Amino acid sequence: MKKVIGLLILLITLSCAGISVFAAPEDVPDFIRVGISTGSVGDSYEASSSEGFALYEYGEGDIIERAYFPEITNIVIKSDEEYINIYPQGEEDMPPICSYNNASKYFIGSTDMSEGIISVSGKNYRGGVMLYNSSGDTVRFINVINLEKYLYGVLPKEMSSSYPLEALKAQAVAARSFSMGNINRHNSLGYDICNTQCCQVYGGVSSEVAKCSSAVNETEGMVAYYAGKPVSCYYSANNGGYIESSKDIWGTEVGYLQTKKDDYNPEYNWTAEFTTEKLSSILKEAGYSIGTVTGINILKKTEGGSVTSIEFVGTNGKATIDKSKIRSLLGSSTVKSLKFSITKSSLSSEASPAKAYVKGVSGSATEKILSGISVVDKNGNVITLDANSVVAQANTGKTTIQGSAASSGEEGIDGIVISGKGYGHCIGMSQMGAKAMAEEGFTYDEILKYYYIGITVE
Repeated sequence: MKKVIGLLILLITLSCAGISVFAAPEDVPDFIRVGISTGSVGDSYEASSSEGFALYEYGEGDIIERAYFPEITNIVIKSDEEYINIYPQGEEDMPPICSYNNASKYFIGSTDMSEGIISVSGKNYRGGVMLYNSSGDTVRFINVINLEKYLYGVLPKEMSSSYPLEALKAQAVAARSFSMGNINRHNSLGYDICNTQCCQVYGGVSSEVAKCSSAVNETEGMVAYYAGKPVSCYYSANNGGYIESSKDIWGTEVGYLQTKKDDYNPEYNWTAEFTTEKLSSILKEAGYSIGTVTGINILKKTEGGSVTSIEFVGTNGKATIDKSKIRSLLGSSTVKSLKFSITKSSLSSEASPAKAYVKGVSGSATEKILSGISVVDKNGNVITLDANSVVAQANTGKTTIQGSAASSGEEGIDGIVISGKGYGHCIGMSQMGAKAMAEEGFTYDEILKYYYIGITVE
């Protein structure tokens, strides 16, 4: 009965409240939905807003005010499998002031959707917060926010506020354009874009920086277009001196994301080390059963220098890894880009000398360090053992020592060193390159047109 009463209260409120529509411009949506976190069905969440609350309905970038509660500044939001129920804080045992279907449509926000701030579970966001249960026991928290204000919380997370203003303005237009080009990217989950690197990192009010907000304000409404459509302005920290094409890296031809030498991108080098044991473990956990790694080969590179295919050789076979999995397999924060070379390395600090108790014909046992010992195999060949490729076994009173990779004539490795340059997918705008161009006097639109071929900014 409680849900029914709450629903009636909402309907009565709707019939009395003045309805105002926040309309979006023809091209740029006024509001977007950003996935920010998850919770559990049945839990309660506290929210506050100094401006009071209102209930809104979201639809394709516009919102409609459906109910108005300016006198209520602290509420409790409770979800169940069917409804979202709103209570004044301290009155949770009373009927809710409103109750609505658990759908990606209605949400609670500040009465001032342009400038107001709502706090949910101690985190501050502009605009409003929607709770949506798409399936199961998980509730998704979605920040419904003015697009320009959303960018306030994106820029400081995506580009250092210490960068020149023109670089930040280029980033603002790129982020705005990316948002427009990816509306409904996560529609099945109830929101447009997420707050992670999958889309763009977004930190809410706590991440805002005045200089970055100024860059947003000074480019308000400016969007990059290609062939009359908003551009998905992909960007990365550093492209290693060469802009990669979307076709070479992602397999999809996009007119404005083409291969091009970058004359402004500063040098950024990095290295990563992996022992044979670590590489073998990584591949095994990923489902590649090739045994102990004995070799690694780069099979193919792009014109811009990105590795698109790599082969691991092991004692039990081979595994070929393509461009879409290389960094995720080895760790994207460790292997910072696909622009790298590989050298074999003896990582002796991470390998212990192999030891064995060798039992001779006399019956006495002697401890031997096997690394570096030269032995004769069963075919009469002299081989030198290393610390990572030996086993010892006793057989009818005699000692036989075998080398694994070495005994077969293949060259074993202790580990590898990956030496690379650039950071990220290297497609589109280099953020460090944008910084360098701004320092040389280029404007934000000139920067964007350098990195995205054939676009207009308007």
